[in-house]
Amino acid sequence: MKKHDYRRRTELRTNYEKRFGMLKSKIPRVVVRLTNKRVIMQYVLHDIKGDNVKLSVFSDVLSGLGLKAESYKSRYCGYLAGYYFGKKVVALKFKKEAILDLGMQKIHKGGKLFSVLKGMVDSGLSIAHEPEILPEMKTLLAGKPEAELKEYLTKIDMLKF
Repeated sequence: MKKHDYRRRTELRTNYEKRFGMLKSKIPRVVVRLTNKRVIMQYVLHDIKGDNVKLSVFSDVLSGLGLKAESYKSRYCGYLAGYYFGKKVVALKFKKEAILDLGMQKIHKGGKLFSVLKGMVDSGLSIAHEPEILPEMKTLLAGKPEAELKEYLTKIDMLKF
């Protein structure tokens, strides 16, 4: 008799072994998902009833800071959105220690997902990672002036959450 697979496992949407390991640690998760036009970041706690999303930030929030882009999922926007998310987590006095949950997405060293992680780490969150996987600042800027990046970072720092 064949063992019954969970629906989300057969759809390649959930790795239950990894999920169970994250939940056993009782450390909050930072969930990062890429869509066609934006990056979604969530601060998730787990209790008996299920996952509880405490904070959700979309990278479109950068348009409110004056950043104009066709797509808010580039490495540059991902870094800024991750920085914004991290500052908001710190301002709301959530635990700074978290586990990065990338789900079943394909990951690449120095990719978009890790530019979001770099922004979160630079903002003050403590997320376990290998330093080699983070993109270099040169690839994050993608030809944009470093002064422009610093301008947006100071705008984020001055926000009151």
